[in-house]
Amino acid sequence: MSEIKQAIRDCAHEAGFDAVGFTSADAKAADGQALARFLKRGLHGDMAWMDNTDGRRAEPRKLMPEARSIIVLGANYSPATDATEIL
Repeated sequence: MSEIKQAIRDCAHEAGFDAVGFTSADAKAADGQALARFLKRGLHGDMAWMDNTDGRRAEPRKLMPEARSIIVLGANYSPATDATEIL
């Protein structure tokens, strides 16, 4: 792993994120098609902002033309104990 990726990963973990990933900002047609199916099925729930009609979400460089990479962060927000115990 490159030094810059490791530095970003370390910083993200220090900030409380549980997962850190990296990918290219280059769009793939299959990804845009998968996003369209996801949205059509309503799987985006309350995140209405995802279902815009300008196509930018399927092509990251439409959001930020100078982007070369995308950093994805994840946080586990489940309870510390087994949530099924309260059922």
